[in-house]
Amino acid sequence: MTTLTLDEALADITHATYRRWIEHDTPGGNWSRRRFQETENVINREQIRYLIGKEHPSEKRRYNRGMPLPVRIVVEHDEHTRHVSTLEYHSE
Repeated sequence: MTTLTLDEALADITHATYRRWIEHDTPGGNWSRRRFQETENVINREQIRYLIGKEHPSEKRRYNRGMPLPVRIVVEHDEHTRHVSTLEYHSE
């Protein structure tokens, strides 16, 4: 299976729905299911490219198979708090 380049993957993308929230750990050591400070924004292709090109050292990304565009980004700031983001790409 061939992996697309970033330019090829963005060719048909016009915008993305970008959701962000904070999760805290629970007394049992798991991450909460509750989302704190949740926001949703629509970002354009240039903003998508900027977001993808900027990585945090403790960041973990999830990708769909064969695509260079992340669908989930998690940044753990410490053992008790993490920021979760999801991206849903659209073409019109």
